[in-house]
Amino acid sequence: MIKRFLLFTSLLLTPVAMHAQVAPAAKGGFSNLWVGGEYSTFNPDYNQQRLTGIGVYADYDITHKLSAEAEARFLGVITSQDGNETQKDYLIGARYVPIHWRRFSPYVKLLAGGVWIQFPGTIGNGSYFAYAPGGGVDYRISNRFSVRADYEYQVLPSAPNIPNQSNNGLTPNGFSFGVAYRVF
Repeated sequence: MIKRFLLFTSLLLTPVAMHAQVAPAAKGGFSNLWVGGEYSTFNPDYNQQRLTGIGVYADYDITHKLSAEAEARFLGVITSQDGNETQKDYLIGARYVPIHWRRFSPYVKLLAGGVWIQFPGTIGNGSYFAYAPGGGVDYRISNRFSVRADYEYQVLPSAPNIPNQSNNGLTPNGFSFGVAYRVF
């Protein structure tokens, strides 16, 4: 009688145990790391001369839609108004890709960090906290390479304007174009 009870119970509970098994993943994980370089052109907001420069960025894909992004941009190294005007950005934050369509991946991002500005002439320099919403699109050329077009609107709430003008912060903004390589 006990043998029949144990047999019946084990047969009854077998589907529960089978349901608890995890199905193997159809795709690998999304821990991809993309590293790239970019060319940028920005309106610095304190004069009409555009600052152009170079930068590097890295995207670490946490999930299929969410990534961590870090960037360093060096504006004024290619052209500046008087030769000493520069802006250096070091930002980190999140990037969200709402949809992947064919080889295109449009995204929005929100970054925060520090911005160091050398103002033109004898105005001076400063370092400021910044947050930067933005967006763009990545186009995957191959499994390992992609190109990017990006727009970023930086907000420097504590940045001083030119002397003898209001002190309401700066909003540098501009476009970047880059190429990235998938490390893993």
